[in-house]
Amino acid sequence: MIVALILSGCSTPAPRLGRGLPSNFAAASRAFDERIQARFPVGSPESRLRDELTAEHFKIDAVSPAQASGYQFSAQHGGGVFPACDLTWTVMWAVEAGRIARIGATYYATCL
Repeated sequence: MIVALILSGCSTPAPRLGRGLPSNFAAASRAFDERIQARFPVGSPESRLRDELTAEHFKIDAVSPAQASGYQFSAQHGGGVFPACDLTWTVMWAVEAGRIARIGATYYATCL
């Protein structure tokens, strides 16, 4: 009981976009990717994506050419249960004329 209270007190809530995913990380990452692509399909305004990611406290950065893989930007939201795991939700996208040209997402955990 005490461990549960300590862990719950140190946990960071998932962003709204990342809630309710399967407990298996491979399945959860696929589900998160599908959710992001459905919510922000290719051709939709990048401003809507940026607004929602910012509201959910994702950190948005330009992707370096060496890391690009066809993406120009990435946004990460980290959290988790200290000290056991660090959970990371990442959204990557490319833009043409203010519209999303390519988008993908991943979800993973780094655990001790």
